[in-house]
Amino acid sequence: LDAIIVTTIAVEEVSGTKSLLIYSAYAYETLSLETWKEYLTVGQKFAKARNCQHLAAYTDNERIRRVVRNFTGSRELSFVSIPL
Repeated sequence: LDAIIVTTIAVEEVSGTKSLLIYSAYAYETLSLETWKEYLTVGQKFAKARNCQHLAAYTDNERIRRVVRNFTGSRELSFVSIPL
């Protein structure tokens, strides 16, 4: 075991769009970009099997963002969080 990824299926209530949302991903050791890409490919297959239209995640990790850029049709959105 070299990593753990926590997910849930999120449904956008208005459109009914389903996404496999990655809540967190943790590697117990440094993983190559190829390994992360492989894990995301597995996630895509898992999501498609459950009729999801997207694989989604929030991240500020530049290595993961680089992996995502390799997937056709991917896009990056910004998430803003202000501490209270």
